[in-house]
Amino acid sequence: MTPSPIPSQHGNHQEAGRLAVEAYYLAADPHAFPTQLTKEHLKTWRAGRLLHQEHLAKGGTGPSCETTFTPTDSSADVYGVWGGRTSRQGKTWAQIEAVASRFYASQGWANNPDAPSDPSKIGCDYFTQVDSRVPFTRGSHAPDAALEGAVYPAAGGLPLGTEFYLTTSAFSVAPGSPFTVTAHAPSGHVALSLPSGWTSTGTGHVLDGTAKFTVTPAGPPGAYGSARRSPRGTAAVRRDARWRSPIP
Repeated sequence: MTPSPIPSQHGNHQEAGRLAVEAYYLAADPHAFPTQLTKEHLKTWRAGRLLHQEHLAKGGTGPSCETTFTPTDSSADVYGVWGGRTSRQGKTWAQIEAVASRFYASQGWANNPDAPSDPSKIGCDYFTQVDSRVPFTRGSHAPDAALEGAVYPAAGGLPLGTEFYLTTSAFSVAPGSPFTVTAHAPSGHVALSLPSGWTSTGTGHVLDGTAKFTVTPAGPPGAYGSARRSPRGTAAVRRDARWRSPIP
């Protein structure tokens, strides 16, 4: 669920989205719930990528809906997943979804109709990436593109489990006020692609798993409205980081 108050997205769904985002970051933190880890003999784990369902994306039907849709945010990483593929049960995923939805009688779905029997009339579900700890191929619309780097190895020969992500020193940023961006990668060289007018300093060479940059948003200090804000202060630059790995 998206945390945003988009049409048809009521408060319960918004809060579910917020909790999912919090869980994504806290699940890998051994200091978040130490008592639970100790009592239940658990270990932390790190989800590779976090996505929310994109209710407003527009697309057609048939397998082409994975590549011909129009996302609501052209700068976002959005993936189409066609429901017309056949599952191991011999039914399309859309047919299985239709049957499953009838168990949600409290939502008024007890009498939901069957999915179209003609796969060419079945559309896509769309998912927008919120964050990623792993490398992935931007612009890929392969059927399993949303799983790259997390469930199967990323392109370029990088082994599964390789991580690449950014953290910043500030939750929000302001014009003319520098902040620190830390790229986390096993080795290699990192370069940032920034919005127009933004500047950065730093070699980009990864030492001990990190490369640090000082980034300054465009505009004079104290200006208002020209700096880009993003959840956790990281997504705006995370999308536009490039990592050159030494691995062939």
